[in-house]
Amino acid sequence: MNSLPVIASALLVLLTMAPYTPEAKVFEKCELASILLPIARDLNNTNPEELISKVICHIEGSTGMNSSAVTPVKCTPPPPPPPPTKKPRLPRSKVFSDDSSSSSEERGCSESTLLGLFQLPSKFVCQDGKNWCQLNCSKLTDDDISDDIACVKTVLKLKAVRRDDDFRYDFKCSSTNVTSYLSDCQL
Repeated sequence: MNSLPVIASALLVLLTMAPYTPEAKVFEKCELASILLPIARDLNNTNPEELISKVICHIEGSTGMNSSAVTPVKCTPPPPPPPPTKKPRLPRSKVFSDDSSSSSEERGCSESTLLGLFQLPSKFVCQDGKNWCQLNCSKLTDDDISDDIACVKTVLKLKAVRRDDDFRYDFKCSSTNVTSYLSDCQL
């Protein structure tokens, strides 16, 4: 008796029962530039080519242009406050308590994950945190970057009207030469 049809049928059943995993996309520099340039122009940026060259440089260095990039970020607690001038009198229960058992949230910091092409922090932009962009975090790591772009626009608008010192977007490519960086692209 040939067991090959049975094995093939079982494999087919397993594949159809497996959860859907969104596809990732690795973008080419010029492909991404052609997507982002009209958006940069809509932002009334004085030099949209320079802006997208810096953004794409950052994306290339931080994600390898991969839309499914996920980067865990370790919590860095804030520096301790300066010592008080007068030693405060603590209640007896606090004198013997072990302060090292407090969580990172209690110490004033929280861990986050940088998601997707633009490496947006989950603790601000999606359901794992403040949810500024009103979306499921998995939407930031699939091959459809339209929701990622909409989220970046939301973050830019929010950052213009509110100050949130925990949200820092490190721009490592500020000295990128736009003339040479996108010179291969037909923009």
